[in-house]
Amino acid sequence: MRALRILATDEAVDLIIQLSMQYGLLMFHMNELGEPECTIDGRTKLSSRDTCIGEVAGCLFFMNKRKYESSKHTQLILDVEKGKENGLSLERALGLRFLVRSRLFTAEELEELEGMDEGPEMRMFSYIFGYGLQWV
Repeated sequence: MRALRILATDEAVDLIIQLSMQYGLLMFHMNELGEPECTIDGRTKLSSRDTCIGEVAGCLFFMNKRKYESSKHTQLILDVEKGKENGLSLERALGLRFLVRSRLFTAEELEELEGMDEGPEMRMFSYIFGYGLQWV
């Protein structure tokens, strides 16, 4: 099985599908506090300091490059729980919040990830959809 930098629980996937049906294409961006924010695709302003670490349920997941560099030895797992209704993330209106849990990659998984090159399909996807940022 291929190692992935970001995964999602079944509950998180179900919520993403529900939100996608209501809002259309979505994206995630990890904010400065380490919280994932789910927004309508293109509404979050990305900068050259952001990088895409993968996708969950069809949604690209971005985070700050510096944060990524300090945590690239861990796999992120997107989950959902009851939460406060404040904040910009779309699920907050439902009284829920996305959160990220993590686990250390095994030595074998790290080796596999280090050996992976950016494939042409990732560059093409990034180009077609206007994401001119680095995909790790």
